[in-house]
Amino acid sequence: MKNKRYIRLSKKMKQEELGQVFGKSGRTISNYEDGSSELTTSMILSYCDYFVISADWILDTKKAGVP
Repeated sequence: MKNKRYIRLSKKMKQEELGQVFGKSGRTISNYEDGSSELTTSMILSYCDYFVISADWILDTKKAGVP
């Protein structure tokens, strides 16, 4: 959960802006970040492609830091 927020903020993006990139609402992005909604496989891949990161990093199996 922390990594999703970290990567978005590192790019100086608002939740609404990232939501537009993925065709989701800012509230949906917020839900992903706070853990109240789980990422689908397609959303995990979208995060990985957009931010050029690995799936294990976005899923918090690697700790926050430079991806």
